[in-house]
Amino acid sequence: MAQFAKAFVPLANITTIPVDVRAAVQGELVLKFALSHGNYQLDLGYNFWGRTCLDIFRACGCTCKPDFVDDLWGIKGDSFIFGFPAVYGDDEALIDVLQPGIPLSATQSYANIFNGCNNWPAGLIIDNVQQPWYTNPGIDNPKLASSDTNNLVTKNIDADNPSTTPYGWNQVYTSASPVLLTFNDIDINRARTCSMSNKVFAHLNYIWKEHTCFTPYLGFGAEIEFGQHEDSCSSCSGTNSTTCCSSPGVSCCVKDNQCFDTSNCKTVSLSQWGVWVKGGFSFN
Repeated sequence: MAQFAKAFVPLANITTIPVDVRAAVQGELVLKFALSHGNYQLDLGYNFWGRTCLDIFRACGCTCKPDFVDDLWGIKGDSFIFGFPAVYGDDEALIDVLQPGIPLSATQSYANIFNGCNNWPAGLIIDNVQQPWYTNPGIDNPKLASSDTNNLVTKNIDADNPSTTPYGWNQVYTSASPVLLTFNDIDINRARTCSMSNKVFAHLNYIWKEHTCFTPYLGFGAEIEFGQHEDSCSSCSGTNSTTCCSSPGVSCCVKDNQCFDTSNCKTVSLSQWGVWVKGGFSFN
């Protein structure tokens, strides 16, 4: 039986491995129209840039396995990892006295960088009963936690959503079978992206042609680039973090209460703008 060992570590620290990254094709096309009149020159242009989907390989080969220990770490998400022995008073109400915490085995294998799975603040339904978010309803394989002698409880720490039980204590859930990470869970292909952008630019230049020994010039320009960014909901079954978390086999993230499938190569590139001043001189 697994149990929280009182150790935290950023997920990136234990899943980072050396990789080789390459793109099959990358290309750029530039078109520019230049108009000169007197001492003035105007440049107008268009730039297209694109790159095919990245290929990512383990730098040390397919059999490479860095210092990663299988079945040692689990994803916490927003789960509570301690329960407290329930202590009752004469009236059978829980006494609001802090007892030594007992580590749980709660994991959230479907948590992502945006959300945990306890569905704050509404909670989730387990066995047709609405469970508060702070009782761990969104963990893997939830089971009511208890020690040898007591039920293990947790307290509502959100004053805006008070519990209906005395003093805000509820029995907490732990994972009957926690989901622990293995090296095969590290899917480097989910980081594959392709890119494409369109840019327009303009530059206005003034040249002091009346100078014979040297010719100064001064110009001003601006550009704006429109990057492509693909968001797809096709593989997600809902529009909230709970539904996304409960979609096994689908990698989803949550943004602005929408689920986005991240399982395929996505088109991602920056949108940006810029201005500049350019000056100098030429001489014979």
